[in-house]
Amino acid sequence: MAVEGLTELAEVVRGVPATFADVSRAYRGWALAHPHLYRLLNTRPVDRSRVPPEVEDRAAEPLILATGGDLDLARAAWATINGLVDLELARRFPPDTDIEAVYSAAARAFDAARAHGPGQSQKPVA
Repeated sequence: MAVEGLTELAEVVRGVPATFADVSRAYRGWALAHPHLYRLLNTRPVDRSRVPPEVEDRAAEPLILATGGDLDLARAAWATINGLVDLELARRFPPDTDIEAVYSAAARAFDAARAHGPGQSQKPVA
């Protein structure tokens, strides 16, 4: 069931422009529509011997493209999206939270990180 879920999710995120905002919106929409399958995919270790490599590659490709090929930034983006979805599914955001604004803030942060380039840190604002 996990392979089928990952395949379905890969198709959903590959069907949108490769930007953090669009990928996270598609990922979130799929996760909220399929919360049990989302949890199955994200709360247990993946037995990669049972997952065809191309399935995981297809699922990762949109975020890799969205981050300009920076694998570390792509993994951070994936972790951020998962964290936001986990909080939303668990109803952990305060009731007055504008969740769309939270996702927009995350997208701005990743856009800035991508613009800054891999492996470089921004100087703190004084």
